[in-house]
Amino acid sequence: MDVTIITSGLYRDLHMDLINLLDKAIKLAAGANDTSNYVKINSEKIYEKLKAEGYNETEAMKSPLRIFSEEPGAYSPGLQEAIPASNTWEERMQLAEFYIKRTSAAYSTDTWGVKIPRVFEEKS
Repeated sequence: MDVTIITSGLYRDLHMDLINLLDKAIKLAAGANDTSNYVKINSEKIYEKLKAEGYNETEAMKSPLRIFSEEPGAYSPGLQEAIPASNTWEERMQLAEFYIKRTSAAYSTDTWGVKIPRVFEEKS
């Protein structure tokens, strides 16, 4: 099983220690050499895909990240305002793009609040 964790901004701010603990578990699975697992397999696939799309090594190495939320200081993806404002969008895909833009900040022990929408898209 692979996993993507999308946390609320409040949880992100109050439970940094738990986010870091979850990240450590994800990194262990992604780096496991003794067994094959979906976190590892999918991280490697995403890494190769990003490299093929022209992303540099540093960006492609973010492929194991699995914990996402809004940027620091934000506490909602904003869909509750965007959906009823139907005069601002025509296709549902625009709402999906809005959500990805707002919720693609990654959180880990060494990446905190960095927006990586392409990695997030691959996890969704």
